[in-house]
Amino acid sequence: MNRFCVLLILLICGFFNSVFAESTDFLVDKFLQNKKFKNPYTPIEYDFTNLTRVTIPLQICERISTKDENTYENKIVRLKVRNDVYLKGQKLLAKDDIVEARVGFMIPNGMNGIPAMIYLTDFDSPALDFDKILSDYHKSGKSKIYWVLPLKWLLTPLPPTGSLTNFIKGGQATIKESDKIIIYYFPDWEVKNNL
Repeated sequence: MNRFCVLLILLICGFFNSVFAESTDFLVDKFLQNKKFKNPYTPIEYDFTNLTRVTIPLQICERISTKDENTYENKIVRLKVRNDVYLKGQKLLAKDDIVEARVGFMIPNGMNGIPAMIYLTDFDSPALDFDKILSDYHKSGKSKIYWVLPLKWLLTPLPPTGSLTNFIKGGQATIKESDKIIIYYFPDWEVKNNL
């Protein structure tokens, strides 16, 4: 019995010793032995110490949806400013000024009630410094997961019927003219090139 316990302890210690050992790749080490590498170039550095921000309320000019064929990734969409935007008493953007954004990506609705999603990014306006806008906007369709999955489990004892819930798709994502979109502009950020 003692031999068995000692053998078991040695096996466990040997296992944990190999698990926590530093892993190395000898081929990679040999290939990179005399090579020098520079850090990758990062063109912009931000000074995040100043968090003064301006809220910019927007609304989309023309409705977009994941079910429309003319809505695609990288499409430029136009938004208009809902109210006048002021910075330290000076008008930064007037009501109905145009701000452009890009459809960053779209996720189509999926089986089992998974909803579609539209993601807007790269907001830009001639009156604003592009590097000082830090906002993205996304909108999802109606999720049906919360009732599809319980229904799936409920129907699973009847062999083919539980799988039929796979064909229930989630809702389409639509950004309407009435949706309120908020982005933030940080006017006091210092943008430095680190060449």
